[in-house]
Amino acid sequence: RRPTRPLRAGPALAGAAGGFLGATTSFSGMSVALLLARERVAPREALADLSVYAVVVSLFVLATLTASGELVTEALVPASLVWLPVALAGVWAGTTLGARLPVEAFRRVTLAVVLVCGAATVLSA
Repeated sequence: RRPTRPLRAGPALAGAAGGFLGATTSFSGMSVALLLARERVAPREALADLSVYAVVVSLFVLATLTASGELVTEALVPASLVWLPVALAGVWAGTTLGARLPVEAFRRVTLAVVLVCGAATVLSA
């Protein structure tokens, strides 16, 4: 299929929604993932864009928490010993498998993940 016409305000809307979702649900990348899926971005490009977005947003959050005195390093270190290796394994699996998918299959997987994460958020609230 032919790619859809890019939304002129799409990146600004995705960024604003990502900021709001990140602050309220920790799902800051969902709006960016939806925008990339809508525009049928190639899997490698989408993975690269989402990776850069995640790193920049995470650094901003850490800087904000540090500046406000809200970063609790005593709680961060023990938890990171558990979730960091699992998160790195997930990143490896996602980038390895995701980059091999055709654009349309990658788009469907992306939309399914967003749907599942959104439903889990609603159900846990």
